[in-house]
Amino acid sequence: MAIPQNQCPKQETHPQPRIEGKLDNLTKGVADIPSKVDEFMKRCVQSEEKFFIKRKEAEGLRSEIQSLKAQLQQEKADRQDKVEQLQKKSTEAKGLRSELQSLREQLQRQKAISQEKVAELTTTIQRLDEDKKLRKVILGNALRLTISDDEIRERFVNIRQQIHTLVNNRAYDKTREFMPHDAAKDCMLRIHQRYNSYGLRDRVLYLRSMVYQIIWHYILRVDAFGLAGSVPPLECNQKAPEALLDGALGMFEGLLRTRKGAVVLFLLFSTRSHANKPLVANEVISDWRLATFKCIENFSAALPPRDTSTARNAIEGFLLPLLTFKLGPVKIRREISQLCDDAFAICLSARKSGDRYQFDRPRIGVKYEKGLDTVEVCGVIGNGDASNYVEFSICGALTKKAGNEEREVTYVLEPAHVMLEDKENESLFEP
Repeated sequence: MAIPQNQCPKQETHPQPRIEGKLDNLTKGVADIPSKVDEFMKRCVQSEEKFFIKRKEAEGLRSEIQSLKAQLQQEKADRQDKVEQLQKKSTEAKGLRSELQSLREQLQRQKAISQEKVAELTTTIQRLDEDKKLRKVILGNALRLTISDDEIRERFVNIRQQIHTLVNNRAYDKTREFMPHDAAKDCMLRIHQRYNSYGLRDRVLYLRSMVYQIIWHYILRVDAFGLAGSVPPLECNQKAPEALLDGALGMFEGLLRTRKGAVVLFLLFSTRSHANKPLVANEVISDWRLATFKCIENFSAALPPRDTSTARNAIEGFLLPLLTFKLGPVKIRREISQLCDDAFAICLSARKSGDRYQFDRPRIGVKYEKGLDTVEVCGVIGNGDASNYVEFSICGALTKKAGNEEREVTYVLEPAHVMLEDKENESLFEP
């Protein structure tokens, strides 16, 4: 800036100290720059360290925030699952309540049905009590013969021994053969042919078998009541009413043991539905039989039981071709009559006892099973090797049945005596 000429510059007072002071300050400032720079650098380093620390803390916080977010999401998902489970359980609870209500209604219906059944059973029990009282009145002192298993076994063995004695009587010539007869039936021709084919020992055993079969067929298997035994033989042969009634009673008892008989009685005396037709219980049949025996015993108590069947005639006729008349046929007839009467007596005793004794049918041509207590092997035809088939039964078995219809047990009191076929002829019986 130009200074006017007419003006003189002002003279400053003491300028030198001021400049020097500034220079001193500048010098000091310049001298302090390194220390300040160092201090600044230290501060920068400290700031950077703090920055890194803060950044790590920030990263940790971000990670923690991320973890918290994930945890919150998981908790949210868990809560959602719990809500869904609660909703599902709520639905199930509603279903259970509905099912419970249905079950309650069903139980109410069943309770009503049960009450009806209890009422029916109560009525049935009362009726059974009345039937029991009536049964006692009907039976009273009903004839129930006391007979032990040993006693009936002994009497059965005695029948077997009587057959043995009869067949071994010298009046019968076992060396003879049965001659063909034009009027003979096919079954008798086969019996004669079989007898003729045997040796002497087997012929005797076969005759015993045939005599027992006749007794079993006409006496032991029959449901007799002994009513015909009170009729003189001549009248009985003319079919007296007593004989006809005895046969009818036996047929009726046999009918009761079958389902057909039970159905007939059910249709006659029941007004209920025919859906379940019961069988007649063994106890009912036994009571009826014993009460009937009591009436018959009172009717013919003075007369001993006597066989009036055709068994004696059948035995005499079968053995007649072997009889030698020189040895007294009258005695033979008495033995046969006694045998039939004894068989008839044991049959009646077994039926009066209340127990169910059974005289088994003879076995002929059936397969032999080892280990059965109902069969006892007495030998082999012709003393040959034993086969698996029964040639014939010398005598049938005596058994006793115990228990009810559902669980019936069979006890063998006396086994059947059988002869086995020779193994060489086994193919004759194979199917």
